Amino acid sequence: MREYLISHGWLLIPATLVGIFLVAAGLFAVGNVEQNFCTGFRYFTFVDQRETADSYMVQLLNGNKPIIVTSVEAGPVSDSNPYVSEENIQPGRAFAIRTISMEPSGTTRSDFNNMALVIHYDVINGAVNLTDRAVCSGMVA
Repeated sequence: MREYLISHGWLLIPATLVGIFLVAAGLFAVGNVEQNFCTGFRYFTFVDQRETADSYMVQLLNGNKPIIVTSVEAGPVSDSNPYVSEENIQPGRAFAIRTISMEPSGTTRSDFNNMALVIHYDVINGAVNLTDRAVCSGMVA
């Protein structure tokens, strides 16, 4: 084993240098990787989020009961006008909450970071005036 390291150990030097070059060139974004996430939901499950130049979308899974979404609030963008892809949502079904900025030119990527979502809903044939909330962050594409 020692002879192998002595005779072939020199290969580690150029391999290390190539690795350092690739990290320095930005091909491996070490320390800059962000994950998409929403924290705080108790009933809904986060699936994904997306952002365009003037809107934001978060996809969620409904819990174990059929619901009717009565309203959605999204912030910190005050003119985001959030809406739900469908109002009557069956158990386990995915749905999306989208926002549309009134002035697309005034919306920036940072406006959508730490997006607070508040979802008001009723369980069909069950409890009414329920609320679930979360804060969504990450690199959205």
